[in-house]
This record gives sequence, C-alpha cells and structure tokens, in this order.
Amino acid sequence: MRVLLKAFKALGNETRLKLLATLLRKSEMTVTQLARQLGMSHSRVSRNLGILETNNFVKNRQSKRWVYYSIKYEKDSPQALHLVALLRKELKGRK
Repeated sequence: MRVLLKAFKALGNETRLKLLATLLRKSEMTVTQLARQLGMSHSRVSRNLGILETNNFVKNRQSKRWVYYSIKYEKDSPQALHLVALLRKELKGRK
C-alpha cells in the first residue's frame, strides 16, 4: 500500500504529469530539452525528474556529457506501468 501511495503522490503534481506526457510523446530527452519544451527552469525539471525516477516512472542513461531521461517500462515497477498506461490513454483522448 505504501508503494502505491508514493506513486500517486509522485503523480499528484502538474509539473511531473507534464514531464511524463512529454516523455511519452518524445521518447527520450535531456533536462535542458525538457526545460525548453515546457518553459520551466532547469532546476525545476531536474528536481521533478528525480522524484519520478525515485518512484520508478522514469530512468536515465548517460551518453558522454548528456543525461537522457525516458519512461521506465520494466517489470519491476508494475504500478508505474499501469499508471503510465492510464496517462497514455488520457493523452490519446485529447488529440
């Protein structure tokens, strides 16, 4: 129950939902790209990506000097998979 509560708390923020929605559309982006795309500060994006990463919604990979973030689709975070699927369905309904 605690894991689910943390997951809902992580998603209970407009900035984090916007980050997830953008990553669902763009697949993989750096903090700088996300900040520019969403018109947010670099620190705001970084802080919120950290929360999403802690709660198994996003992952990152280092490529030379850049860190790329993407949605985490892994079996070890089923709650994240289900919530991301719901978000994807909601986004499709808005097009």
